[in-house]
Amino acid sequence: MQDSNSTVPIVKDGCGIFGVIRKKHAPQISNLTAVNGISCIKYRGSNLGAGYASFENETPASRKFYKIKAFVRDGSIAKKIETQLSKLGPLEDVHVTLPKTDRARFGILEANLTRHTDYDTQLEYLVDEINSNLLSVERVDGRIFSFGRHVNVYKEVGYPLEVAKLTGLDTDSKKADLWIAHTRQPTNSPGRLPIWSHPFASLDCAIVHNGDISSFGANIELLNSWGLKSHAGTDSEVIARLLDHLLRIEKLSIEPIRKKHLRSNRPPTHEIQKRAIRRSVCSNRRILRR
Repeated sequence: MQDSNSTVPIVKDGCGIFGVIRKKHAPQISNLTAVNGISCIKYRGSNLGAGYASFENETPASRKFYKIKAFVRDGSIAKKIETQLSKLGPLEDVHVTLPKTDRARFGILEANLTRHTDYDTQLEYLVDEINSNLLSVERVDGRIFSFGRHVNVYKEVGYPLEVAKLTGLDTDSKKADLWIAHTRQPTNSPGRLPIWSHPFASLDCAIVHNGDISSFGANIELLNSWGLKSHAGTDSEVIARLLDHLLRIEKLSIEPIRKKHLRSNRPPTHEIQKRAIRRSVCSNRRILRR
């Protein structure tokens, strides 16, 4: 495959991914570390999408706000999203940036949603409802792509450095405890819109991914069974949504998953999986007895 910006034939067999985490007692990591890291493997991607996500531990802002980001077709779409999000609480620091010359690009809505109580689940389902109304077979009017307290996603269509410039990450402007980054080589979904760029996030879970997921259909059905029905159509997005749900609702923990066992005060993994299946997929007991 030949890169569109190069005359030299190069082999592209997948996307490029990057990640870095702060050590204990070390200073926070600059966004430029992520930009330089993913730019080193720009050749693995294309000009069809790149992005970054940062994670910060508890801060005064994270205790008070959800950070909302959405792609919007125009100002009227931004206003609709604002109105719907206001059902959960007041929005502060609302800012809408619309492209002045390049109409092929989407605008960005940014806002802080006041968090009076812990209503992660209500926000998850409200975002799913809003995104369902923005996406159809015929038209894409926008999409909320970041809505966590600790996670902040920056993504667009373009190469990593181009996206960094578009999102304000080309200067030493952001510090975080963890960064992930991605440069995209589309395989099984379109690449002309930023809604398909990585990272994908659900509340405070964000992922970047390289490869194809064979269980995509089954994953979509599981999400649908939970009432989450707005999907951008890429197999990578469902990973973030499933991971968030399993951590937050099913109460699995990252560390036991990493060690391939759960803490002693938790039931075995297969028991948790069986409970989730009973609640989410197999309401008919006769199916379980087969």
